[in-house]
Amino acid sequence: MRIKISKKMQADSAFRVVNIPLNRDDIVDFLLPAPAGKTGAKAGIIKQRASADAEALWAKMLKEQPGMAALLMRDNPHGFVQQLTTDRLVPVEHLTGDDTFLTRNLGGWSPVWFGVMAAKWSEAASDPLLRYAITLTEYGQAVNWLGADPALVAARLGQETGFETPEEVCAAVLRMLEWRETRGFNSTTENMTACALSLYEDIRDEGPLTRPDGKKPGVPRVVLLDELLGQLARIEERRRTALFEKDAETASALKNWQDELLRETGLMLILKAEYIMGRGRCSAVMIAPELGCVVKQPGPEPFHEAHLAAATHNGKPENRPRLTQDGALVTSAGRIRLILEEGLIERLNHLFHHKVELCSLLGYITEPFVTGPTLQEYVLEQHDRLSPEVYEFIQLHQQVCEVMGVENGDWHAANFIVVPDKPNPLVPGIPLMIHIDWGAARALTAGELTHEATEARYNQVKNIAFSYQDAHLAKISERLHNDLAQSAERRARLRALAEKMVNA
Repeated sequence: MRIKISKKMQADSAFRVVNIPLNRDDIVDFLLPAPAGKTGAKAGIIKQRASADAEALWAKMLKEQPGMAALLMRDNPHGFVQQLTTDRLVPVEHLTGDDTFLTRNLGGWSPVWFGVMAAKWSEAASDPLLRYAITLTEYGQAVNWLGADPALVAARLGQETGFETPEEVCAAVLRMLEWRETRGFNSTTENMTACALSLYEDIRDEGPLTRPDGKKPGVPRVVLLDELLGQLARIEERRRTALFEKDAETASALKNWQDELLRETGLMLILKAEYIMGRGRCSAVMIAPELGCVVKQPGPEPFHEAHLAAATHNGKPENRPRLTQDGALVTSAGRIRLILEEGLIERLNHLFHHKVELCSLLGYITEPFVTGPTLQEYVLEQHDRLSPEVYEFIQLHQQVCEVMGVENGDWHAANFIVVPDKPNPLVPGIPLMIHIDWGAARALTAGELTHEATEARYNQVKNIAFSYQDAHLAKISERLHNDLAQSAERRARLRALAEKMVNA
């Protein structure tokens, strides 16, 4: 489906998929120190969540034309376009909290901004960031995108929402949207935070919104969780805007509210909302201990894979995104659609005793809340915790993938949560560790089953060494990998365990 963008867009403002290497001297000088009062060129960026205007149109359609088309209208990425200037592509806290963010190269992973952008390309050479933008494909005046599958959503509607018809769900979503309008959810800072807190308490306590009210249906938990994530994201975006605009009073008030909410309830949002290769995928993660869950919403990203050592800069290799398939943008709901069609991520989580639930309607994953440090934090505190047994357990995940015919290209120490007080049933003698992010998993093709390709995937795990961001730990991790890779006996034992798990 293709929809034309606003007529206000300039004739040469086509949507493009671009990557921008951020470690170039011109860019570093422009962005640092931040915020420096500089202003870049205007650009339309597809963000994590739909705009308030787009959701107002969504509410109108839900009311006037209820049905599956109305339900899925919000998934259209043209409603996610936000006008920014290029000095705001990188969140200011990255630039103020880490003076090496733009220049640090971790084994080829130097920061590269990647995403869909509409800009006045005829004037790109005059902007410090756009002049380095590498166009991977051009969509034209409308984004080429893949979103939710109506048939899949219809088949799962009862399972996900408790309602059997799209019209019932439309009425429930509309009730929630009207409820937030009465509270001025997107107006003043005070209204935004009060509305989000009220919504959170309603979910936690199964309050009025969850129950029928006259002719108005109860709002399903999946809808309320998505809305809470969206409201927290808007609050965080407003805080970031205040930082950029040097509105210290607003930025401080919002940060204090977030901190108080975290102290009192444990509720927090990690909003990446941009894809900076080498630093983080576009996504949002809401951690809600009192609700017993973690909500993960993948961000809109084009079909792509990492092209390792695609370029060289200052004598160091740089990894870059390389488009796959037709390079179409995949929305959050589109990503969940693909995950369900492949049938990999749910099974991978369940094999390692981590039950997840997928929402095809609104495009997110719900996981049980697991408390504990990340593996990165756990071994940084005490280096000898990174033992051969711990490394075997990490490699076991890759071997289970291999038996299933899957590649997971994102091995990162922060993706493992350590539960120190629980024993590990798969590798005795070490604590339980839960892998919490299979977002990069994909099915292998027949041509990727060669011995050489299999060994390359085995050795991909070695890259986890860089994720500790500690030179000494990186050396320990690389040594542990090499010792395991060279031991035929240990490798055979791990493979046998992986096959037993998958074939049980």
